Amino acid sequence: MAISRDPGIRLRDVAVTCELTERTVRAIVADLEAAGCLIRSRDGRRHRHEIAEGAMFRHRPPVDAQMPDGANPYGGEGRHRPG
Repeated sequence: MAISRDPGIRLRDVAVTCELTERTVRAIVADLEAAGCLIRSRDGRRHRHEIAEGAMFRHRPPVDAQMPDGANPYGGEGRHRPG
């Protein structure tokens, strides 16, 4: 969720937000990249992580999750996860 809200967020900040170690967050992000769910790109000296179009996740975000209007963590604006 943190990456879907802000693709430029530092993984260190994701770790603090999610109350995980930075090492754990890096391992999770690496697994998601390997599975094709996240796309990493360079933005100057930093990395951006974006959710891949059509990426399918096992769990839906909580109902009360704060998402920007029209944003969808399952890839693309206005698209909904099938099922």
